Amino acid sequence: MDRRVINLNAFGEEVLPKGKEREFFSDDPDDEYFRSEERPFRKTVEETPKYKYETVFTNVLKNISQAKLLHWQTPKYSQHKALDELFESLIELGDELAESIMGKYGRPHISDENLSLRLFNYNNNLSYFMDELYNCYRNECRCLFDENKDSELLNLIDEIISLIDKIKYLLTLE
Repeated sequence: MDRRVINLNAFGEEVLPKGKEREFFSDDPDDEYFRSEERPFRKTVEETPKYKYETVFTNVLKNISQAKLLHWQTPKYSQHKALDELFESLIELGDELAESIMGKYGRPHISDENLSLRLFNYNNNLSYFMDELYNCYRNECRCLFDENKDSELLNLIDEIISLIDKIKYLLTLE
């Protein structure tokens, strides 16, 4: 029985040993064979700049990590529970948003300067974090998409914004 092992990085892209060539089709729009007419089942990917959506991908990862850190650090049970709900929901909605973007525009590319995530410790001012979270999706991420052709992606962002509104309320409870 022939067993082939494929090594993948965190974004599901194949990692090949140095000097080894790919033996199957690539989803990389920069790959010459990918653009070739010879390729059966050629995938049409809309031309987009390589790093256009990196803001969304890095923000999803950063916000999930930040929510969990604050969840661990808060001394109040009600905040602990609200931040746990935020964390769990951001995982689900963030993953759905990221995968939907990938399905439409291709796999994420993150520039080297954005591969590090900067988090902050709990400072008893969760409203700052929630305002930053809201700004992230309402202003930074939403503007990357076109109202007419990306409505499904904007709907997912709106679901995240709605979640943020709900958690803001839950954080006011004792």
